[in-house]
Amino acid sequence: MNIDLWNAFWAGAVGAGVMLVMMYASRIAGLVRADFPRYQGCIITRREEGSQTLLAGLTFHLAMGAVLAIGYAVIFSLLGRDGWLVGMAIAFIHWLAAGSSLPLMDGMNPCVRDGHIRPFGVFGRNYGGMMIFGFLMGHLVYGALVGLLYDVS
Repeated sequence: MNIDLWNAFWAGAVGAGVMLVMMYASRIAGLVRADFPRYQGCIITRREEGSQTLLAGLTFHLAMGAVLAIGYAVIFSLLGRDGWLVGMAIAFIHWLAAGSSLPLMDGMNPCVRDGHIRPFGVFGRNYGGMMIFGFLMGHLVYGALVGLLYDVS
């Protein structure tokens, strides 16, 4: 099995970056109220507000996207193929795992425990149907981009 770690890392960071753009575009459009990077940043800084919390969350999200893409690359290598459709299929499974584990993250988040941030709940359902849909779409776009940008050959 030959895995190009740098290629996977780069593809995942790009995919995670596009997810961030989608998240903030959805917030600006008024489709969702959740601010996932701040939520993630609070896990690190233990503070709800501030530029350090936002920067920590953005960095955490990009790093997680980069690292998770290595798992995608392993699957691409095992299958002997990549591409946007294969990436989206993996991303659907990734979405199921991530969405079902959000309550665990809620439990780890000091801002949720202190009542400063509303918990996401399973698949983000505490933020409404558009959050669930957006969470799915973000993961599918991430998977498509990782599949397009990672090259098995």
